[in-house]
Amino acid sequence: MRLFPLLIALLFAACGGSPEVDALLAVADSLSGVKPDSALRLLQQQEAGVPHWSKGQRMRHALLTAKAMNKAYVPLTADSLMTVVADYYDSHGTPNEQMEAHYLLGCTYRDLGEAPAALAAYQDAIDRADTTAQDCDYRTLGCVYSQMARVFHQQLLFANEIEARQNAGHYAYLDKDTLNALYEQKMIAGIYIIQDKKDSAERMLLQSIQLYRRHGYKQDALLTSMMLMHLYVDQPNHQRELGLLVRSFDEEFELFDEHGELPPSIRLYFYYKGKYLENNGQLDSAELCYRKVYRPNMRYIEKNPMYKGLLDVFQKKHEADSIAKYAQLYCAANDSSIVIKDQTLTAQMTASHRYNRYQKQARENERKARKAEMALIIFIIVAIFVLERFRLKRRATKRLLYEKAKKLMQTQEELSYLKGKLQDLTDTVCDKDATIHEQEAAIESLSEIIARKEEELAASLSELSNNHNALFLQKRETDETKRKLTASPTYQLLQDKDRRGDKLEAKDWEDIAQLVKQTFPTFYAFVTARGNETNTKEQQLCLLFRLYVKPRRASLLIGVAPSMVTKLSKSVLQKLFNTDGTGKDLAERLQMLR
Repeated sequence: MRLFPLLIALLFAACGGSPEVDALLAVADSLSGVKPDSALRLLQQQEAGVPHWSKGQRMRHALLTAKAMNKAYVPLTADSLMTVVADYYDSHGTPNEQMEAHYLLGCTYRDLGEAPAALAAYQDAIDRADTTAQDCDYRTLGCVYSQMARVFHQQLLFANEIEARQNAGHYAYLDKDTLNALYEQKMIAGIYIIQDKKDSAERMLLQSIQLYRRHGYKQDALLTSMMLMHLYVDQPNHQRELGLLVRSFDEEFELFDEHGELPPSIRLYFYYKGKYLENNGQLDSAELCYRKVYRPNMRYIEKNPMYKGLLDVFQKKHEADSIAKYAQLYCAANDSSIVIKDQTLTAQMTASHRYNRYQKQARENERKARKAEMALIIFIIVAIFVLERFRLKRRATKRLLYEKAKKLMQTQEELSYLKGKLQDLTDTVCDKDATIHEQEAAIESLSEIIARKEEELAASLSELSNNHNALFLQKRETDETKRKLTASPTYQLLQDKDRRGDKLEAKDWEDIAQLVKQTFPTFYAFVTARGNETNTKEQQLCLLFRLYVKPRRASLLIGVAPSMVTKLSKSVLQKLFNTDGTGKDLAERLQMLR
């Protein structure tokens, strides 16, 4: 409700300039993720003004409209418009926008029943995704693979479906969408059931149920357990596990009403429970459960499990009339199932036929394009011939004018040459004097440069000698400091804890800080002066490095992971030395400070 005044304001402002339109489209984009119906209404209300927008805004409006329709489960049918949108973003959009445009084009073909064209569009979307970019839209990429898996399932291409769902789950995890990642894993288990790979399906379903519960999705775990029940109903050695699943479902599932009934989409659970009761000799209870599978307006094929369960019960009760009745109903339901499967295959063949028709139409359009291209080439050749004749006539006229102009120019050049000779003779004497002065100035300048370079060389040699002496004195002082440190009780304590891999306590850090302050006063003053920039862990790392502790041992003494030592070292290098490097680089710099 809070967004309503803003939306109204944007609706009126949209009639204005381009920034208002961009703001409205941004609001529609944000709404499409959480309230696609509202986003769709907002976009449809702007259709009268869309022709007056810029091309980029019109394409954005079409893209967001398709996005909102897809999320609101409104069928997409404007394949020609989405083709234009996809072509536009291929030239003007980011990789994420290109991926989304081709994904929505694929969804349009999906809703039109054009499975091959949908798969081609989904593959185009995948090809345009830049998975190396930090802002890669993993959510949309996961949706592309998930929709591709649905099409593969309809085409009975189960191996391709498994691969697509694995990729969908992978990108869902990268997007931190655990629920969708687990959904894809559950769907792969369903494919294994179809392929009669029961061991693989069971292992994956058990893992999915465990992960659902671990992440707090208890109801999803219970729904997934129904697939595991499907595996166990006809396996005598799994009746105990089936019973545990049934009891857990009865106790924890939240969609049972006050009469113990379930929503229509989940009523198949009563068949699994009935099977468990039947296998344990509770035939009357099993019959009651089988009858609960029924719901009003139920498709005939969906009655198949109910009829099968009732037939099994009455066979065990030896009730001949009921056996005959439900045997007939069960056979009819099976026949309906076969018809449905045949219709599905026929629809798939029709989709392929339509795709072939589109291919034929594309070839016809290509033939017409080649014909038009040939006509254009002939027109260009004729035009070139006419222009060439006109050019030759103009060239003959220009040639006469050129000859006259050439003679005039030759005369002017001869006159200029004679004037130049005269000027050269006049300036010869002055040039001689000027040349002598220039040479003298050049020699004087070169002498100054040589003298300056000699002074710089002497200074460099002196500095190199001083640095060598300083390094020698520093090494001697370092050796002497190490001997003092070795005799210190605090340093001995540090060495003992380093060998044992123990973490240093608060009192230990106070003693170490005092030792460093006494031994390396310049270093201690440097580090503590910057104390407002470095945190406690960073200061502790500096103290250990100054006491010659190796980076991989410092992690144990501080009580952090080795990767954290690397991170802390980079942070200290930036704060104290304004440079990049590793823990080794930081240790070397700190150990230079006395």
